[in-house]
Amino acid sequence: PALSVNGSAQYLSDVAGVGTLPGIGPVGPLNHQYDLYLTIREPIVDFSRSARDRVERERLTEAEAGVRATLYGQRAAVNEAFFAVLQRRTQQRVITAAIADLEARRNSAQLRVANGAALASEALVIDAELVRRRQALADAASEERIALQQLGHLIGRAIDPATPLAIPEQTNSPALADSELAEGRKRPEYSQFDRSRAVLEAREAALAGMDRPRLSLVTRTGYGRPGLNALG
Repeated sequence: PALSVNGSAQYLSDVAGVGTLPGIGPVGPLNHQYDLYLTIREPIVDFSRSARDRVERERLTEAEAGVRATLYGQRAAVNEAFFAVLQRRTQQRVITAAIADLEARRNSAQLRVANGAALASEALVIDAELVRRRQALADAASEERIALQQLGHLIGRAIDPATPLAIPEQTNSPALADSELAEGRKRPEYSQFDRSRAVLEAREAALAGMDRPRLSLVTRTGYGRPGLNALG
């Protein structure tokens, strides 16, 4: 559960005069007032929870794979550029799917606004998110072009942006010597790329889960003066 504590206190140097009621005694506004309460929020049903948990687990394994790659030594510049292109292309596909989902949600929000069932700010929030995602898509495309240029410079020839790049096969091949095969299995770059791809896939699943309903239980308890019994 998510816990939050809030409190406030004040002292009034001057209040209205104190009166007297039979059986109660002096009554009147208090010079000092305070309020302290605890709010507890516990999710009950959240279809996106498992997907978001998976994203965090995949991010952890991605970070661990990155540490192993760094400890392994400086990676070859060709490998960096090659896998950067593959990652940015996958990222663009994920962002494009997110933009399509947001556009559908914006159309629905605009329809609700037109019918008076929602505030105009709901559609504006989605518009702002669309601008951010489109900027992210443009950034990913720019980074892909840069990586392609770096890769072309390293191999000594220009690469057409439409050229497909295949993920290297990691299966046993009779053409590979035993030493080369063993070395290929040890290299951490393959694991790191797999983890990065798993993170993107998990984020795509989490994005789809955000559209599903969620149910939470919220309770609040506290103490204050004055309370509900203002004369107590």
